[in-house]
Amino acid sequence: MPGMDGLTALKEIKKIDSNAKIIMCSSVNKAVVIVEAIKAGAKDFVIKPVEPKRLFLAINKVTGNYTTHIFKKLMSLRRAVKPDGCKLYIDRGKKYRSRLKLIC
Repeated sequence: MPGMDGLTALKEIKKIDSNAKIIMCSSVNKAVVIVEAIKAGAKDFVIKPVEPKRLFLAINKVTGNYTTHIFKKLMSLRRAVKPDGCKLYIDRGKKYRSRLKLIC
Protein backbone atom coordinates (compact mmCIF):
# COMPACT_ATOMS: atom_id res chain seq x y z
CA MET A 1 0.00 0.00 0.00
CA PRO A 2 1.51 3.33 -0.99
CA GLY A 3 2.14 5.77 1.86
CA MET A 4 1.80 3.41 4.80
CA ASP A 5 1.53 -0.26 5.60
CA GLY A 6 -1.71 -1.98 6.59
CA LEU A 7 -0.96 -2.09 10.32
CA THR A 8 -0.24 1.63 10.40
CA ALA A 9 -3.46 2.28 8.45
CA LEU A 10 -5.38 0.10 10.92
CA LYS A 11 -4.03 2.07 13.87
CA GLU A 12 -4.82 5.42 12.20
CA ILE A 13 -8.38 4.32 11.41
CA LYS A 14 -8.91 3.19 15.01
CA LYS A 15 -7.68 6.59 16.25
CA ILE A 16 -10.36 8.28 14.13
CA ASP A 17 -13.11 5.75 14.90
CA SER A 18 -12.50 3.39 17.79
CA ASN A 19 -15.69 1.50 16.89
CA ALA A 20 -14.60 0.78 13.30
CA LYS A 21 -14.97 -2.87 12.37
CA ILE A 22 -11.91 -3.75 10.32
CA ILE A 23 -11.01 -6.99 8.57
CA MET A 24 -7.36 -7.05 7.58
CA CYS A 25 -6.43 -8.73 4.31
CA SER A 26 -2.80 -9.51 3.46
CA SER A 27 -0.58 -11.99 1.68
CA VAL A 28 1.69 -11.98 4.74
CA ASN A 29 0.95 -15.25 6.52
CA LYS A 30 2.98 -14.76 9.69
CA ALA A 31 1.50 -15.31 13.13
CA VAL A 32 3.32 -12.26 14.52
CA VAL A 33 1.68 -9.93 11.98
CA ILE A 34 -1.76 -11.48 12.47
CA VAL A 35 -1.53 -11.21 16.27
CA GLU A 36 -0.33 -7.61 16.03
CA ALA A 37 -3.27 -6.71 13.75
CA ILE A 38 -5.78 -8.31 16.12
CA LYS A 39 -4.21 -6.55 19.11
CA ALA A 40 -4.39 -3.24 17.20
CA GLY A 41 -8.13 -3.70 16.73
CA ALA A 42 -8.74 -5.77 13.61
CA LYS A 43 -11.78 -8.00 14.04
CA ASP A 44 -10.38 -10.67 11.73
CA PHE A 45 -7.46 -11.35 9.38
CA VAL A 46 -7.89 -12.92 5.94
CA ILE A 47 -4.91 -14.29 4.02
CA LYS A 48 -4.57 -13.58 0.28
CA PRO A 49 -5.49 -15.02 -2.11
CA VAL A 50 -8.89 -14.54 -0.51
CA GLU A 51 -11.31 -17.44 -0.68
CA PRO A 52 -14.92 -16.20 -0.89
CA LYS A 53 -16.10 -18.56 1.86
CA ARG A 54 -13.34 -17.36 4.21
CA LEU A 55 -14.23 -13.75 3.46
CA PHE A 56 -17.87 -14.55 4.18
CA LEU A 57 -16.95 -15.99 7.57
CA ALA A 58 -14.95 -12.87 8.43
CA ILE A 59 -17.76 -10.53 7.34
CA ASN A 60 -20.32 -12.60 9.20
CA LYS A 61 -18.17 -12.48 12.34
CA VAL A 62 -18.03 -8.69 12.16
CA THR A 63 -21.53 -7.82 10.93
CA GLY A 64 -23.67 -10.66 12.21
CA ASN A 65 -25.75 -13.26 10.42
CA TYR A 66 -27.71 -10.88 8.15
CA THR A 67 -25.05 -11.37 5.46
CA THR A 68 -25.65 -15.13 5.21
CA HIS A 69 -28.65 -14.94 2.88
CA ILE A 70 -27.07 -12.30 0.61
CA PHE A 71 -23.81 -14.21 0.35
CA LYS A 72 -25.51 -17.48 -0.59
CA LYS A 73 -27.46 -15.73 -3.34
CA LEU A 74 -24.34 -14.01 -4.68
CA MET A 75 -22.35 -17.24 -4.71
CA SER A 76 -25.08 -19.10 -6.62
CA LEU A 77 -25.31 -16.18 -9.08
CA ARG A 78 -21.54 -16.15 -9.45
CA ARG A 79 -21.51 -19.83 -10.41
CA ALA A 80 -24.44 -19.42 -12.79
CA VAL A 81 -23.20 -16.30 -14.58
CA LYS A 82 -19.45 -16.63 -14.98
CA PRO A 83 -17.75 -19.06 -12.59
CA ASP A 84 -14.15 -17.88 -12.97
CA GLY A 85 -14.51 -14.27 -14.02
CA CYS A 86 -16.52 -12.71 -11.20
CA LYS A 87 -15.16 -10.83 -8.23
CA LEU A 88 -16.86 -10.29 -4.90
CA TYR A 89 -16.55 -6.81 -3.39
CA ILE A 90 -17.74 -5.15 -0.21
CA ASP A 91 -19.55 -1.88 -0.80
CA ARG A 92 -20.65 0.74 1.75
CA GLY A 93 -24.23 1.83 1.19
CA LYS A 94 -25.83 5.23 1.76
CA LYS A 95 -26.87 4.21 5.25
CA TYR A 96 -23.36 2.89 6.04
CA ARG A 97 -24.41 -0.74 5.90
CA SER A 98 -21.89 -3.08 4.38
CA ARG A 99 -23.10 -4.80 1.23
CA LEU A 100 -21.59 -7.54 -0.88
CA LYS A 101 -21.31 -6.68 -4.56
CA LEU A 102 -20.74 -9.12 -7.43
CA ILE A 103 -18.76 -7.78 -10.40
CA CYS A 104 -18.49 -9.87 -13.56
